[in-house]
Amino acid sequence: SSDPKDPANDPSKVEGSEGNPGWGREREVGADLIRWLCVDHKAKDRVDPSGVNIQGAKITGELNLDFVIVPFPIHLRYCVLTEDASLERVEIPQLDLGGTWTNSINADGATVRGGVYLTFGFHADDEVQWSSAQIGGDLDCTGGTFNSPDGYALLADTLKVKGNVLLGDKFTARGEVNLVGAQIGGDLVCNGTFNNPERVALRMQLAGVKGNVFLVGGFNAKGKVTLPGAHIEGILSYCGAALKEATLDLRDAS
Repeated sequence: SSDPKDPANDPSKVEGSEGNPGWGREREVGADLIRWLCVDHKAKDRVDPSGVNIQGAKITGELNLDFVIVPFPIHLRYCVLTEDASLERVEIPQLDLGGTWTNSINADGATVRGGVYLTFGFHADDEVQWSSAQIGGDLDCTGGTFNSPDGYALLADTLKVKGNVLLGDKFTARGEVNLVGAQIGGDLVCNGTFNNPERVALRMQLAGVKGNVFLVGGFNAKGKVTLPGAHIEGILSYCGAALKEATLDLRDAS
């Protein structure tokens, strides 16, 4: 169905069960086909400028775009990636994985000229890495779920983002969110759940934020929230934050 709200497009129902037929072979797309569209000279010249747009499909195999220069956006919405995604040092105009379920994503050193959308319904069951990546728009994780309770739910140390970093509106992280040394050109908005009890839930040492940092509203942390040496040019607000099970460390922050 082309309707993203259609229950048939719910990635949690990809596997068949009693009363649920699951997603059959007719909904499978090989990850190697997506790679071919991105690397084959004749193929990529025939892709529409709006890019590769796939909704409600089961992407089979590892999606590997390491070191690939992709001339068009990729939109995989409400899909299921059966294996990990490796996007190390990829160059791409925009990446949208809204509503998609996956295992791990390694986008270390990636360059995205526009935004990265890991939004409403996005679900990762292993580490999502954007270390040393450069993003020309927003890193939008609004409503996403990041599960890596024994490691990094989101590893984005030394990330450079020209826009905002949005971790809110039912954003959920189980494991550490690491923004050490990240440089953010806009605001950092955190009004989701950061769950890493007795360890660091949100780590921001030496991060630089040209806008504001909002740990507000629905911000709920279980674990340490550390900002030593962070530099915030706007305001730091944690009004209404749930910090009863958290430790807030602001040493040398300015």
